[in-house]
Amino acid sequence: QFLYFIGVAVMLRPTVLRRVAGNAYVPRKAVPAELSGTAAFRYLEAAVTEQAGERKGWFSLPRLPFSTHQGIAPVWSEAQVRVMHDVIHRDLVQQLNDAALGTSVESHSIDVVIRQTAYDATRAYIHVPACEHINHALMWQSVKPYGVTCPPALGEQLDLQFADVGSAPGTGLQRVKAQMEQLALESDIPGWVFLVYDNAQFDVREYVAGTSPITADVAPLLCINMQYHAYHGDYGVAGRERYVSNAIQALDWAQADRSWRVATTKMD
Repeated sequence: QFLYFIGVAVMLRPTVLRRVAGNAYVPRKAVPAELSGTAAFRYLEAAVTEQAGERKGWFSLPRLPFSTHQGIAPVWSEAQVRVMHDVIHRDLVQQLNDAALGTSVESHSIDVVIRQTAYDATRAYIHVPACEHINHALMWQSVKPYGVTCPPALGEQLDLQFADVGSAPGTGLQRVKAQMEQLALESDIPGWVFLVYDNAQFDVREYVAGTSPITADVAPLLCINMQYHAYHGDYGVAGRERYVSNAIQALDWAQADRSWRVATTKMD
């Protein structure tokens, strides 16, 4: 009976599964709360769709390395994570695969695609989704539920660059967090705030949506998504300040430490 239900559901998917109460419609992979009972089927449908996409193109949607049944506290609810990962990021991957298909960058790694299409207006249709795909992938790597504390070695390096002589340990980390928060709140354009490592120096930089630190061969360590879709669902139009504060609390500084070590190894 279960297999029969799945078979019928697949046949009816274009009409039945997209319809919700009343006459409202939702994106096919966005699961509203009132349809939570169909979550298992949605997951199956998404997996099938993802496999089909991988057969068609080189790039695929990254799977999150942790459970999101309760969202990514304290920054995003489960519903917001689903929209950002299962709808927005998946759409970016599909755009990139469609754009790269049959071009000279097809089947190349994402960093090669980004660098070979940079500063060329005729290839912006490839470059923009490529940058947004890698930025979203870096965003998922940048967060963990309730965040991860900064390892001592990275903390010491941040102190050396950002803290005054005689300051308490951890001062550098707090100043980096403050810089990220300030830049995120002062920005008037949708985009990203990155902590990067460039020329043996840490830096906090802003990138407009559709651009990425990968373009300039800069090592990204952590990022905060400052596009409207990253916060409007949970925080509303006026919730940027609370969103940024919570986003900083969810940052995975162990991931920043790993990326920094890789970057320093490449420089040696």
